Amino acid sequence: MANDRTLLVTGASGHLGRRVLDLLLAAGTRSIIATTRYPDRLADFARRGVVVRWADFDKPDSLEAAFAGAHRMLLISTDGADGAERAGPVESSRAGAVGRLPPRESDGTDRRRRQHAAAIAAAEASRVEHIVYTSLARADTSRLRVAADHVATERLIASTKLGFTVLRENVFAEVLLMVLPSAIASGMLLGLPGDGGIAYITRNDSAFAAATALISGAGRTTLELTGSEVIRRAQLARIATEVTGKDVFYVALPADELTRRWQAAGLPASYLLPFEQAMVDGQFAFTTTDYLRLTGREPTEVHDYLTANRHALARAA
Repeated sequence: MANDRTLLVTGASGHLGRRVLDLLLAAGTRSIIATTRYPDRLADFARRGVVVRWADFDKPDSLEAAFAGAHRMLLISTDGADGAERAGPVESSRAGAVGRLPPRESDGTDRRRRQHAAAIAAAEASRVEHIVYTSLARADTSRLRVAADHVATERLIASTKLGFTVLRENVFAEVLLMVLPSAIASGMLLGLPGDGGIAYITRNDSAFAAATALISGAGRTTLELTGSEVIRRAQLARIATEVTGKDVFYVALPADELTRRWQAAGLPASYLLPFEQAMVDGQFAFTTTDYLRLTGREPTEVHDYLTANRHALARAA
């Protein structure tokens, strides 16, 4: 990948944004703008030639100057919530230690929509030609309240004359590094009853897709980014057993008991439960070849991802 156009990454100090910057630099991209509310956090990228600018989506007047000179923009969906700002583990597309966790049901907010609308308006005013946006898997049919923010943003982008690539990301595999240690320690992978599953995609694969689309995406396209296989809970327990050598079994529990167990294990049940229900309902149990068609490579398998991150699970084994 190589490109002479000026590429802009918003929310660039988060895990996903930083990884995209790394990939753009590795691809030989000559002109990159990175915007963030925390420029000091990108000092290492500034030393590598990235133009780092302060921008705050809650201050629309800051955005046009921050975006000036950009030809193509990656709009990483924010974690903005009405009221007090949430330091969320959702990676701004969602910024925690391991990556994207499920958003709370209450996270469908006017604030996030206003933030995205301000960024899109500034992109138009700054003569950006193409927007890449990180959205949610099957956002248009999802019953998660947070999906409404993504649908509104997708529609707003489509109402412009700009080219766009919407990347609807399935659940990040990084969430497993938070969920599995307690399952390995207890020997029980807990979940709601049902046969739903998730076609996990890794954050690295998502970043590679975003970098690829930012460099070469054309037209007005919506892609569903998934892994190549739907992983159901019983299968995930078997994979954990194979990777760690410790027996792990799937145990189905009603929502109230599951919440109690997760809380006792120190897991954020209020974040996890809505996604667990969406998983049971089948929202994430589908695969596409969109990632392969966009990037030219296969997505990382869950077994391979967990094997590569065995050290993160070893403490519980």
